[in-house]
Amino acid sequence: MSDCNEIITKIYNHPDINSLISKIHPESLRDDLRQEIAITLLEQPCDRIASLFAENNLIRYAIRTCWIMATSKRSEFYRKYRAKDLTEVVQM
Repeated sequence: MSDCNEIITKIYNHPDINSLISKIHPESLRDDLRQEIAITLLEQPCDRIASLFAENNLIRYAIRTCWIMATSKRSEFYRKYRAKDLTEVVQM
């Protein structure tokens, strides 16, 4: 399990993930999104994470997951965070 935690830590701090997250607006959602990606990866079976990492596909998987979370109105992240922010903007 500690191997998977180390792998997820590498993904959490990966430059490609940082680049994608830096494009998310509002800026206040960036840390929440990064944490949600980590939680999503931690919920996956360790052998799947290790396999994706060994095949050099884990970054792509994390980026795709991040993008879907941030943009899809069906994602839990969007409903939980983005919809709330959009509602607050409309009320201002």
